[in-house]
Amino acid sequence: QMFSMSNLKPGDTDAGCIVVSYAGSLPATVRLYGTTGGTGLDQYLSLVVTRGSFGTAPAFDSCSGFAADATDYTGAGAGVVYTGTLRGFADDYTGGLVDPTSPSPESWTTGETHVYRFQVTQQDDNAAKGLSATQTFTWEARNS
Repeated sequence: QMFSMSNLKPGDTDAGCIVVSYAGSLPATVRLYGTTGGTGLDQYLSLVVTRGSFGTAPAFDSCSGFAADATDYTGAGAGVVYTGTLRGFADDYTGGLVDPTSPSPESWTTGETHVYRFQVTQQDDNAAKGLSATQTFTWEARNS
């Protein structure tokens, strides 16, 4: 579990980081997508996914030492690969996020590693009261 938030108030935020490594033997296109559950809070949670690196990787989910990639991939800031709501995040491989590096989509090779920071913020909307959300993120590699 990367993070768990309860009793949210408008503006509450949390972040978690994860190191993703590819161990396949053939080059692959890797996409990130998610599965959402809950009772509708996902439309009131802002999500920012940033690609970057660590100098030395800390324990899982800590973002201590995280450095965003310098590239402004999407026009939303250094390293940002997604910014939107949790509801708007892709639900399957076909719509999943592809690393926006050149060439795009990038083919990951054996031993390739990237770090991603996920930041979730509760929006200021009374309609979010009493709702819940869960999200499972999946990286899927397919031979390219």
